[in-house]
Amino acid sequence: MIEKIAKEFGKKIIDCEKEDQYIKANGMRFYINASHLAGDEIILGLYKDKKKRLISFFHEIGHILIDDKFREDNEDPFLFELEASHRGIKFAKERGIEFPKKIKQWLYRQAISYIDYK
Repeated sequence: MIEKIAKEFGKKIIDCEKEDQYIKANGMRFYINASHLAGDEIILGLYKDKKKRLISFFHEIGHILIDDKFREDNEDPFLFELEASHRGIKFAKERGIEFPKKIKQWLYRQAISYIDYK
């Protein structure tokens, strides 16, 4: 299902594995419970919790959905990450995918690392 959604946006899914090129290049810490949008790839990190992996995917979709107006008006990376989470969760819900409150809270807490990020 996520492969189909990614393809709609011209992206491909990359699933990290413990010894792959991404981890060798950037370090394991960069991919534990974390995903990244890079060019035409959505790189899904290492997750024990499938719901965290799925909501992280939709967070990356949220980045794609952020429009130019928002980008122009908001330079704060913290606000940008919150908006990506919000749009990604909304996009998932519009497709019948809902997340437990605990998982949504986990995602929003991830944005805290972007407070005062330059």
